[in-house]
Amino acid sequence: MPHYNGGKLMGRHTTYLDTRFAKMVVRKANKHPKVSKINLGIISKTTGKPRALYSAKVIRDGLCITILQARSKQEIFLKTSEPRKVADDLGIGLSTLTRWRQ
Repeated sequence: MPHYNGGKLMGRHTTYLDTRFAKMVVRKANKHPKVSKINLGIISKTTGKPRALYSAKVIRDGLCITILQARSKQEIFLKTSEPRKVADDLGIGLSTLTRWRQ
């Protein structure tokens, strides 16, 4: 699992899931002017086959992106005042089930 050491990273967890989508989200969010902080959640185990590769939703402080892999998942929180604009700029759909090729 790759580690991330960026300027906007907050929290103790620096590891993110080893997918192209997770790498793209973390790197583009670090360069986005409207994102003030990136918080990588804990990687946890899942059971069964995921129905989607990610889901994204607007939360009070910004944007919550849940990335799913075969047997694990991780939430990435982006602190921003304009979550819909950030999601559009990152190419993330805000529906509950969104597909991304891995």
